[in-house]
Amino acid sequence: MISSYSGYYFTIQFLVPIDLDNFQQRLLENRIHIARNERCFYESSHFQNSVRLSLARIHSQDLQTALELFYQTFLDCL
Repeated sequence: MISSYSGYYFTIQFLVPIDLDNFQQRLLENRIHIARNERCFYESSHFQNSVRLSLARIHSQDLQTALELFYQTFLDCL
């Protein structure tokens, strides 16, 4: 159970090329916000194709729907 007042975040690294601009925009259309990890690397050449997904302030009944939308959006962007 994830409380609606706190939560977790995790990094998802993509092992295939994906246009992060397009991916982020399509997620926003479904009210899913991600943080892109480019700013987390001191040297941009070390950037790993990854995003952070937060599970903060989400009700447990909405979690499955959100993760399915995230995954389907990823597949659509390949």
